[in-house]
Amino acid sequence: EMRELVFDPVVNQVLGLIDGQLFQAQQCAAIFLVGGFGSSPYLHKRVQQEFENRVPLIRYPPRPDLAVVRGAVYHGLTHQPIQARVARRWYGVDTTRLYKAGDPVEKKYMQDGKYRVRDGFSVFVRPGQSISVNECISKKYVTHKYPEPLSSPLYVYNGEDQPDFVDSPGVQKLCDFTIPLPHMPGAAPGTPVVFTLKMYFGLTELKAEAEFQNGEIISTLCQFQ
Repeated sequence: EMRELVFDPVVNQVLGLIDGQLFQAQQCAAIFLVGGFGSSPYLHKRVQQEFENRVPLIRYPPRPDLAVVRGAVYHGLTHQPIQARVARRWYGVDTTRLYKAGDPVEKKYMQDGKYRVRDGFSVFVRPGQSISVNECISKKYVTHKYPEPLSSPLYVYNGEDQPDFVDSPGVQKLCDFTIPLPHMPGAAPGTPVVFTLKMYFGLTELKAEAEFQNGEIISTLCQFQ
């Protein structure tokens, strides 16, 4: 009874987190339990029972409580930088796209002779995607709000399937990017402006750049909420 009340809720949470990581990684060769709780024989038994058919090797070292400390010291001594990061969630921006059957009617509108919908979730990063530190992910867009600055909120989603819209259930706004548009001689308000939005996710901070047709590049950092 004591085990069910005290340990099982925490162990079940750990199992859920491991299951989420395995879903994102698709393939996993080994699980190592480290840290103070990692030395628990009961935790090791439950992890073994739950994942032995999906992961060939599940172990904990002789001193799992020291593994985290040793890793931190080793990292500090070797000064080896992080080469890549693996995304755990969907990352995307707000965009318009062509209307398709089944889309919410309230998001439907006409532009350039075509029906479109607002608030589409345009994916930049998918769960499980490996991103190098200096890797740039880019997409081309058009704004019809010249000379207003580009306002490009970044949204995240933890679900399995790609969300259709930025206001779909479970989608959250992570931060805002605001990029001023360059001066374009002769351009009237509302003139379509084509630009390439570049995102850098592998850094210690989120960075965005907008490259315009005249070759000008304007960059900004994420403003967290």
